[in-house]
Amino acid sequence: MARICKRLLAVICLLLIAAFVLSSCSLLGESANAVVNIEKTGTEGNVDTYTIYYLNGEEKTFTVTHGADGKDGINGAPGKDGKAPEVSIGENGNWFVDGIETGIKALASDGKDGKDGKDGADGITPLFKLENGELMVSYDNGVTWASLGYIGGSNEGEEDMSADDLRALLAAGGNVVLANDVVITGDNAGDKNIVAEDGTKVDFADKSIILAMDGTGANWMGLWIDGANGVVITGTEGGITVTEANKDNPEIYGIVVENSTGATKEVTISGGNYVVGGQVVYLRGSNITCNITGGYFKSNFADAVYYAGLYPVLNAKNNQNNKFVITGGTFVNFDISAAGLADTCAKLGGDVIEIPDTHKVKVEVQANGDVWYTVVSDTSDDVQYIIPVFKLENGYLKVSYDDGATWITLGYVQGAPGQNGANGAPGQNGVDGKTPVLKLENGELMVSYDNGVTWASLGYIGGSNEGEEDMS
Repeated sequence: MARICKRLLAVICLLLIAAFVLSSCSLLGESANAVVNIEKTGTEGNVDTYTIYYLNGEEKTFTVTHGADGKDGINGAPGKDGKAPEVSIGENGNWFVDGIETGIKALASDGKDGKDGKDGADGITPLFKLENGELMVSYDNGVTWASLGYIGGSNEGEEDMSADDLRALLAAGGNVVLANDVVITGDNAGDKNIVAEDGTKVDFADKSIILAMDGTGANWMGLWIDGANGVVITGTEGGITVTEANKDNPEIYGIVVENSTGATKEVTISGGNYVVGGQVVYLRGSNITCNITGGYFKSNFADAVYYAGLYPVLNAKNNQNNKFVITGGTFVNFDISAAGLADTCAKLGGDVIEIPDTHKVKVEVQANGDVWYTVVSDTSDDVQYIIPVFKLENGYLKVSYDDGATWITLGYVQGAPGQNGANGAPGQNGVDGKTPVLKLENGELMVSYDNGVTWASLGYIGGSNEGEEDMS
């Protein structure tokens, strides 16, 4: 600090000298030589050298000697310790600092109670109804209705799911479960087909599509899969069937899978009962794989012209890379056994049926003459052997495959009455009979067959034969 003060004094002195010189020059008049600049041109120790430059080119120098640095000053006395203020809240709720009230509230006072809100509007109770398989809801007490979707059935018991209801459900896709039997009528199949879309699962459960045509229109079908992929068809007791009047009509098909796109399509049938007059499952087009893992399949018609004498249970038209892969199911009068598979495929135009080596076909002849070909897993654990039970009832031979719960009549087996047998040979003479000896002893009648050696009682009749007491 002392050094800075000294340098400041030196600069002030220099300025005073410069001012003096300039004023002297001014007093000398215009003939005097003017100062152009003054600057420090050297330093040695505590001595600075300054040079004065004149207008006529002259230069003069002078020095400024700085004093030596002063000694350090004595340290000041320590300051007093600071004190933190005491802050508190008074009984009136204001802040106090070191016991002095600030007038500022520390605690907010309770606000006034708010006004009661207005009463809410009454809630709306929705109404529901089921109309032609469509679940409907109303939020204005039945004035207007909105659809929540098709679920099948009716809430009034008057109308069941119709064919149109089923068409709408299948068009929407997803999982479709039949709520009741669906009857298809008419005389032209063009706009009557039930069509399944991509990824749809059709579950017949215990209900059926019943084909009941009014005329003789060709190419009727219960379910049509037109170019769709990934469709799954299943059921328990339900499926596709026909009325009695149409049971032998070869133009009535069960399931038709059609593909004209050329792309690979796959359909799976895992259960259900399918009994029609013509082809039960028909692959039409190309590049179709139908996986059958379960179900019952029967055609009521065999024609030597159209189906080479086969019952057309399965068919793949013209064998355009179409095939059935079978790992389950029962096929009636349609020989897919190891012995008959090659011939069946040949009549269908090629190797259109595949049964993996892990499976085999069980053949069973039924009482009505039908032959069942059932595909089962080729392991002893998977095959269930049924032990039949037989009984003869009023001359009829009957068999049961469910341990007597139900019986199937096999036929009348009691023959006509047989002829009388020949007379037997005369018997030998009998042994001479023995004469019994009787006696009455104390009222007891006795008999002996060995001339009195032993006696046997015949019972009490009273009296005695020895004369001691007269017989009464």
